[in-house]
Parts: sequence; C-alpha cells; structure tokens
Amino acid sequence: MKNLRDFILKLDSAFKMYNGRCDMENEDNIFVCGYFFVLNTAHCVEAIEQHIAAIKNGVNKEPLGFDLQLKKCNKRLLNCSRILSDLKMFGDTSMDRYGYKYNEKPIADAKEMGLLIEANVNKIKNLLELLYNKVVLQADDHFFEKYYLMFKNKLNTNNLKSEFEECKMNCGDITMDTLKEQQAYVVADALNKGFLRYEKSPTKREMSQMKMDSLMDLLPYDYKLPDDFDKSYAKFKRFVSWDGDMMKLNYVRFGKYMICNKHKLDDADLKAFVKMDVLLEMINEEMRNLIIKNETETICENKEDKYWKRLIEAGFVDYNHQLLPGTSRKQAMYIAELFAEKLGLKNKWKQFEQIWNISNLAQEKWSLQQNGVMPMRYKEIEAIFAD
Repeated sequence: MKNLRDFILKLDSAFKMYNGRCDMENEDNIFVCGYFFVLNTAHCVEAIEQHIAAIKNGVNKEPLGFDLQLKKCNKRLLNCSRILSDLKMFGDTSMDRYGYKYNEKPIADAKEMGLLIEANVNKIKNLLELLYNKVVLQADDHFFEKYYLMFKNKLNTNNLKSEFEECKMNCGDITMDTLKEQQAYVVADALNKGFLRYEKSPTKREMSQMKMDSLMDLLPYDYKLPDDFDKSYAKFKRFVSWDGDMMKLNYVRFGKYMICNKHKLDDADLKAFVKMDVLLEMINEEMRNLIIKNETETICENKEDKYWKRLIEAGFVDYNHQLLPGTSRKQAMYIAELFAEKLGLKNKWKQFEQIWNISNLAQEKWSLQQNGVMPMRYKEIEAIFAD
C-alpha cells in the first residue's frame, strides 16, 4: 500500500461519518455500511502486517507510512461503537439474501458481521501498538537515517548546484572565511523557514551555551533575524556535529524528528532541510578541496625540506619532486603515508596524488593490509622519515 497512514485515517473518517449520520435506520443501509467496514478493516489488518514484515526484513520502501500520532490517539482511533450497536440491534437477522462473504465464507447474520468488525478494529490497534513498541522503539540508527535519505533521494536537487555556483561567483575569491560565511547564511535561511518548530524547546543550559555573536559576525550586515532565532539555533545544534570548520548534519536525529512529526510537517518543511543539507555538502566539499590545495602547496613550497632531499638522493624522486620511473606504486604509497604523518596531514593520499598525477594510493594501502607484502626498499623509505 502506497500510503498506509492515509488509508487508516480515511477509514477512521468513514467511521466518524457513520457515527454522525442520523438516517441510518434502514437495515439495508446498515448492512451495506457494515460490510464495507468488514472488508476495509480486514484489508487494513493485512496491510499493516505486511508493512511490519517489510520493515523487519529491511525492505524500507516506506519505513513508516503513518506517524506515531496514530498510537497516541489510539483510544479515539476507529471508533466503531455506532455500527456495532446498530448491528447488535438486528442480531440474528440473516445475511443470506445479501450474499456477503468474508474469507470466502458466507457471513451468517448481523451479529457475526459486528463481531468481525470489532475483531479487525482491535487487531489494527494492537498492530499499531506493536509497530510503535517493537519496530520503531527498537529500530537501530540505520533505520532512521535511511528513512530520511529515502526522502532526500526522491527530490530533484540539480538546481541547487547552479545556485551554489552563482553564490561562489558572487563571493569572489574562495577562502575558508567566505565559505564559513556562506555556511552561516545557508543555515540561517533554512531555520527562518521554521522546519524545527515542533522540536522540543531548548533548555536553559542549551541557551546559556549559545554564542550568537560568532554566527552574527558571519551573516550579512543587514540580515534580519526573527526575535526567537536564538531558540531555533539552539534546537538546530542538536542536529549537527563539526569536523573542523565543516558542519555535518545528523541524519539519524532528523529521521527520528521526521517520524515523530510526520503528521505535522509539510513538504516545504522537509524540502527546506534537504536544501540546507545539499548546500552544506557542497560547502564542505569546497572546504575539503581548499584544505587539500593549501596542504599541497605547503608540500611543494618546502622544496628544500630534508625529506625531499633524502628521497632525491635515494633515487625515488627527481629534483622536481616527481616520481622516477623505477619507483613503484607501492613505494609511492609508502612514501606518501610516512611523509603525510610527518606533516600532520589529515588526508594522506590526495595531496601526493595531485603532485605525482597518480590515483588510488589508498587502494595500494588496502592491498598491503590484505597480503602483508611490504614494498621493495621499504626499510630505506622508513630510514628517510626516521627523524
């Protein structure tokens, strides 16, 4: 079923409509409605059972077609008291002339029809309880992360690439400072759309730890923030972590937020988060490239470095710091690894791959770990970086 939540709520609406009708005195009308509820409650039971089985088996086509609000309002959900009362009134009235069947067996009388509806409604409520207690509460983090990512992957975000490129052009020179400013603007713009309005309010501790000045310094001088922006930003900090200057969104946390508030969030809310996510990914990629570029330039500038001199003397590289024909890929990998450790580089491969115009040094490292065969002359390489 494409949207199980909508189906359950439509069934709930049908019960409410029946409960509110005052013209349900004709037995034919009552039996027609009763049969409708028998079939649709049975269909709902089957759909929820399939839904739960699919989640448990890792088939997360739609991990939660309905939200937790269904569980919260369980006592009010699918109120079938009126139809049960009406059918009970007709008790032993035979259904033979109607030809109603359930599971390919004839429904004998009005009493049996009422019992079938009551049993199915109770099954639905029990299954919703099971879904909440056994499936959602016991789900691992991957379940919630995948829930968000499935929604994200459905959206067409190609236009954001052009938008980001235009922003880069307007920034002029791309520096870490301009990227941090763009990062702050993307976050502020997204939070102003209010997609975290259903997140619980920040605590006094969280508010006391807020440093709005550092954010304000990065935003345009005339950028207008709402009065309660500090509260929105405090909520947002629950959803992010930092890797240096790079901001990383917590997909697990947002997946849980989506599930708990699915009945309240609209497409605009979710799209605002996805847009922020995609733009921050692009900013992070620019930051990584800038870090690599700066580190690569640092390596190349240190041409008189003692390690370069030793590599030249040992015949691994030439005076332009390029690999000599006799230097193998495994040796290049080992040189890059030890050199990067000496320079304290986070990415031990990228910079040297750019300098030497080669690729996949990490694959050479993986091969070494698998087979344990060290590159030829590895002792000489280790001696070069011994101090």
